[in-house]
Amino acid sequence: MRKFVGKVQTKKVDFMGSKLEIRKLTAGAVERIGESAQNQEEGHNALETVAVILNEAVVLPEDEDPIDLELLREFPLDELNQVVNEVMRYAGVSDLGKTDADD
Repeated sequence: MRKFVGKVQTKKVDFMGSKLEIRKLTAGAVERIGESAQNQEEGHNALETVAVILNEAVVLPEDEDPIDLELLREFPLDELNQVVNEVMRYAGVSDLGKTDADD
C-alpha cells in the first residue's frame, strides 16, 4: 500500500466555459474539508469551506497563489457549486457529505 501514497489522480472538468484540472481528494483532505464544514455550522462563511475544497482539489500553476475568499467572490455561485460538486463526486463523496453508500 505504501507505494501508492502520494500518487495523484486528476481529471479535467468544465468551469466557466473552459477546463479546470482537479485532483482526487485524499482521506486527509476530506477530513480537513469536514472540519471546515463543521466550522461553517459554527458561524463561519460558507465560502471558506469552498476555498478549502478548491485548494485541496484544483491543480494550480506553480506561480499562482492559493484560492482565497476575495478571488471566490468574483465567480458566479452556480459555477462554484458545480465544480465543488464535481470535486466531491470524483472523491467518492456525492452531494456534499452523502456517500455513494447512502444512495
